[in-house]
Amino acid sequence: MRVFVDESGDTGFKFEKQSSRYFAVAMVIFENEEKEAKASQRIDMLRQELQSPNIEFHFAKNKDATRKAFFTAAKDMDFTAFIFVADKTRLSQSDFKDRDTFYKSICGSAFERAKYLMRNADVLFDESGGEKFKKELGSYLRKRVNSDAKNIKNVGTEKSAGTSQSSSLIQLADMVCGAVYRSLQGGDDAEVYQKMIKHKLDAVIFWPDSSTPAPREI
Repeated sequence: MRVFVDESGDTGFKFEKQSSRYFAVAMVIFENEEKEAKASQRIDMLRQELQSPNIEFHFAKNKDATRKAFFTAAKDMDFTAFIFVADKTRLSQSDFKDRDTFYKSICGSAFERAKYLMRNADVLFDESGGEKFKKELGSYLRKRVNSDAKNIKNVGTEKSAGTSQSSSLIQLADMVCGAVYRSLQGGDDAEVYQKMIKHKLDAVIFWPDSSTPAPREI
């Protein structure tokens, strides 16, 4: 099992200077390598269909037509998505000493909620933050999430995985996260993209709520 992770929004709390209200973490989960490979092949096929063999799929940068083509292709892929959305207006900046603390805490809360979907999972993030931080994040997540069951086995980045397939599936996580995040922003197309992937979403969790513990570090 592998889990591909990406996020939308920023870690800031300066709302008067346009910090985002929400910070969302998306996990795209594949049960086995065969399903991963088929999804990656479908993304490569889409690149050919779009006559753009080198295109990278990033929700914030792609045009509407490209987004719709991507989510149409995603219907052929066998994965489950879990989205965790933190409402920063309901959090206190004083609970987080810096950006890294915020990111680790939110990811920890997200993975605690999603751990029922994971067994011996290899978790892959994108390259942002660097290898050192992602190594620290991996240790933090394993300590926080793993209990009786070994939910998380390894944590790395697309670079450490070393395959173009991993890069394409990180882009899938980016697109899924972007679709849900757009639904929170409003506008004419707010619901368009999320509806296209609704059948892939196991859950969209909003936090904080009464049943989720306060952010913490280990």
